[in-house]
Amino acid sequence: MTTRIEYNSIQYLRAVAALSVVADHLSIQFSRIGSPIGFTDLLAAGVDLFFVISGFIMFVTTKDSDVTPVQFYKKRIVRIVPLYWFFTSIMVVAALAAPRLLGSGKFDLAHIVSSYLFLPYPHPVVDAIYPVLVPGWTLNYEMYFYAIFGMALLLPAKARLWSVGAVLVSLSALGGLFSPNNAALEFWTDAIILEFLFGMIIAAALTNDRIRLSRAPAWGLIALGVLMLFIPYSASVGLSRAWFFGVPTALVLAGFVMLDRLGDIGRWRVPKLLGDASYSIYLSHGMTLSALTQVWKKLDLGGDLPAIAFFVTIGMAASTCIGIAVYFTIERPMTRLFAGTRRIRPVHA
Repeated sequence: MTTRIEYNSIQYLRAVAALSVVADHLSIQFSRIGSPIGFTDLLAAGVDLFFVISGFIMFVTTKDSDVTPVQFYKKRIVRIVPLYWFFTSIMVVAALAAPRLLGSGKFDLAHIVSSYLFLPYPHPVVDAIYPVLVPGWTLNYEMYFYAIFGMALLLPAKARLWSVGAVLVSLSALGGLFSPNNAALEFWTDAIILEFLFGMIIAAALTNDRIRLSRAPAWGLIALGVLMLFIPYSASVGLSRAWFFGVPTALVLAGFVMLDRLGDIGRWRVPKLLGDASYSIYLSHGMTLSALTQVWKKLDLGGDLPAIAFFVTIGMAASTCIGIAVYFTIERPMTRLFAGTRRIRPVHA
């Protein structure tokens, strides 16, 4: 009989991932307010942690169920699309009505359509494959992974890890061998897609009730993962972020999952709330920080160390509070509306 486990650490790690991305993007604003100060690149690993978590959750929540690909896709669409389209639409309207307010906004019909369809397309302003809502590039990968994973649900449960793994490894290998110039092919064959596989492997290995776990290895994995994140970026030149960010975040996740299964991770209200609101925080923080930067520049508050410390404090607090407000007033009602339910039940494994 399979033991019913609630992985509390997953929600807490979602909160860590979202707030890490916010902090990383705060540093981008520093130069815009005239500051030479910068943050370390390791904060960008929040994105990679999201991908590893996604692989873990998709595997765990479907391994003992008879969910069909159609049911799976419907749930993923209801969870991801409404809020993303909401913020994308705000960006589109802003690009039409007040393009000067957007540092990276420009009306481009093909780019806009691709953004709504989660298709990779070169950004008309930024030299990167970004959608209209720039943080949405990660959702393009998420939906891509869901498309692959959903088809694997047609196979027996034991074959899903191997089939999805074979597809992701093959795509990554093709990207490394041929380095395609096409934007979509370059995007879809990037080795970063292996991070979803890392999460699936952790789920397959550590959610087996026959495997005995202990605390020392769990904390050892967490410590090793955190230490690996502090390896200088220069030492990773030439490697995909799947290796210098994906592997360390996978080790951290594995350690916390082990602690969850030992019953060491409690249910704490504030971290859980931040995890619940992580998607809203992630999608809304760019607009929040952009608005804060505009106000900061108009007030000419400077960019020296004390000013930056205050800027970071205000930026993190505003991004978090606005994200939580979006979660309660927009994300939850919107999700319930499209799901056709009054109350969204928490996901247990």
